[in-house]
Amino acid sequence: MEIPYQHMNIPYSKDGLENVLPAIFRSLPTCSTEKDSIIVTDYTELFRWIGYKRTPEQVKVHADYFFKHFEGKFFFNQFIAVFSNVHRTSGVVRAMIETIIDRDKNGYISADEFTDMIEMLRNYDRRLIGTPY
Repeated sequence: MEIPYQHMNIPYSKDGLENVLPAIFRSLPTCSTEKDSIIVTDYTELFRWIGYKRTPEQVKVHADYFFKHFEGKFFFNQFIAVFSNVHRTSGVVRAMIETIIDRDKNGYISADEFTDMIEMLRNYDRRLIGTPY
């Protein structure tokens, strides 16, 4: 049995997540059904709805990453891949690598992709600051 991903205090069972996530995502003000995405300015509202507790600084790091690499859009497939796996740590990590970190979808993490990933992880675990990579 895996321990749920510690940073996500989402108050739903796995079945509950699968039922509620699409409705929450698609109800956000900037949701584009054509592109099946939101603008990351909706992050605070999205995280509040699902009970994902982040500081304003952590939300900003998320938003900055998506502005830099995804034109400020957070796509539904990324959201579902990560948040539907919150009950399995390995599932969250794999989903993040496949849908967010490996931006060119070639199956490998480039040096640039790795650097960006470490910078984002440092946002969650301050012990990583100053750690060489």
